Amino acid sequence: MLDLITSNQERRVGRTIGAILAGAGLVPLAACSSLSTPEAKGPANTPAEKSNSDYVQLDVSAALPSAPSAQTATASPSQPAIAPQAQTTTGAITGLAGKCLDTARASSADGTPVQLYDCNGTTAQQWTIGSDGTIRALGKCLDVTDDSTGDGAKVQLWTCTGGANQKWTVNAAQDIVNPRADKCLDVTDYQSADGAPAQIWTCTGGANQKWTVNAAQDIVNPQADKCLDVTDYQSADGAPAQRWSCSGGTDQNWNAVHAEQKTNTCWATHYGPEPSGALTANGELFDNDADTAATSLSRQPQLPFGARVRVTNVANGQSLVVRINDRGTYAWSPQEPKCLDLTDSAFSRLAGRLDPDDGHIVVVEEVLD
Repeated sequence: MLDLITSNQERRVGRTIGAILAGAGLVPLAACSSLSTPEAKGPANTPAEKSNSDYVQLDVSAALPSAPSAQTATASPSQPAIAPQAQTTTGAITGLAGKCLDTARASSADGTPVQLYDCNGTTAQQWTIGSDGTIRALGKCLDVTDDSTGDGAKVQLWTCTGGANQKWTVNAAQDIVNPRADKCLDVTDYQSADGAPAQIWTCTGGANQKWTVNAAQDIVNPQADKCLDVTDYQSADGAPAQRWSCSGGTDQNWNAVHAEQKTNTCWATHYGPEPSGALTANGELFDNDADTAATSLSRQPQLPFGARVRVTNVANGQSLVVRINDRGTYAWSPQEPKCLDLTDSAFSRLAGRLDPDDGHIVVVEEVLD
């Protein structure tokens, strides 16, 4: 019988090799093969005013609208509105399943629910992290309903008041925390469907509380310090592209499409017991409860550290997103190649059986970024 869970000693050797390869710069980079940009609505740029324009032809596709939400708006405590504050950066905030934090129906009305939705580049998904601790979209603030500090309090859009329920801290662990409640921005019940509501919840380190903030999608020419731009916000086939001062507009947001295969079917195993203080190949303290994984050294090319991968159990359809922070082993089977070592927590949530001799599941692995 093939032993799919290799010894800790073999895994540590794999980590060492992986760390050496990564340190030597031998992690291959994916090549971009095409670019697409969503349709945008807004003021047109006048071609006559453009300068130093380098025209190319491109394909463009329409943006997807946000899904309506049936959630009832609940007013925050009455406080005087405050003027807009100094901004830092603006862009998308991506979370569970690679989807974006979104304002329902692209509405700026007070009480509009904040939700998870497929990223579409619209202004409903453009968030500004302010120097005053606010997170803003459509001129309003990310707000905890009713000034609540309890688990499950919904998050909405509301006129900026300067209240503590509108203050947020983004930390290095990819959490967005409301300091007053000492709770994390959270996708309710790990839902990854469009329209899943956002709430605050005690910080757990789960994937439904991890966010990539201000995921800028600009392509910048460093010499000119200008962005690749679609002329006049045109969305028709053949619309010319040019350079233009970076504005953060959706006519300057681009998604890279990689040439390599993005999904494959393979076997995933789990770590099992690890010694206290064990380090992953990228130098992090190993956490068997985190949503992280080691990419197997038997696969080529290696997934880079930090890559996010959606893993779906073929047997039951359950899925989650993990972050690559380690290198695994050279295990291979006659049926399927081994691709991932999951933490015990992630493996269990996919309904895998924690077993040192038979702890494996067949999964579909989808590389998100």
